[in-house]
Amino acid sequence: MPKLNREYLFFCLHVLKGKSQRREFLFYGENNLNAVRVDLWELHLALKNSWLGSGKVLDGGLLIDIKLDPFQRSPETGGHLRWMKEKTYILPVMMPQLLKFQKSLKDFPPGRCRYSVRGP
Repeated sequence: MPKLNREYLFFCLHVLKGKSQRREFLFYGENNLNAVRVDLWELHLALKNSWLGSGKVLDGGLLIDIKLDPFQRSPETGGHLRWMKEKTYILPVMMPQLLKFQKSLKDFPPGRCRYSVRGP
């Protein structure tokens, strides 16, 4: 096994390690947008509790602070809806990221596959 030199290790540990340029992550279940994460906030639009079952669409969404609740257990508590109502100032932070994604779908529409599983 070859030895790694110090310069290469420095490059890997310090130069490649940096803050990501991406602020948003989009979570899909099949073709449906289930959640959006921007920075440390995650907004669930639908919840899916089983692997094969369909997702339950949430009318108002479900807002979670990832730093405060990394295991996402706060919705199970009684005061989560009140806490979520007090944090509605977060939604304008998420909207520019969603609008940017929506514009990218217009600029680069998703392709359709000409082939099925059975062939052309």
